[in-house]
Amino acid sequence: MFKKALEKDLKAIFKVKKVVFQRLDAATEQDVLYCEITQTRQSGRRGEEFGKVSGRVGILGAAQGNPWGFLQKQLLNAPQNVEKRFWFGPIESQSETVPGWELKTQSLDFVYFYKGEYYPVKGFIEGIIWIFNFITGGSK
Repeated sequence: MFKKALEKDLKAIFKVKKVVFQRLDAATEQDVLYCEITQTRQSGRRGEEFGKVSGRVGILGAAQGNPWGFLQKQLLNAPQNVEKRFWFGPIESQSETVPGWELKTQSLDFVYFYKGEYYPVKGFIEGIIWIFNFITGGSK
């Protein structure tokens, strides 16, 4: 349930067009943010779901266009209202994907805290009612 929200927030922070949920060592596309989820914890009460997602984000790219600190620099310019849902590790790792190739992988640990609807059908119905009221002018 958290993947859509996580993808949206990662796109806003790192300014990428595509987020792929898979292991970093299986990365094949350049300039795509890879998200490897290692652990999730969820709980729900009174119509809301709370959770914590741990993992690692990384990007594969050419060595000259993917310098040290690339992900950390993106964090400095991230929207504060989105970044507050995350904790990012202080160390950015870099590795060669294939020795001798000019492709490097930058990666960074993260923890994502999220809150959402626990009963999605109820939220869907409330959304339909809101749209109906908006179209008919009922919610002013």
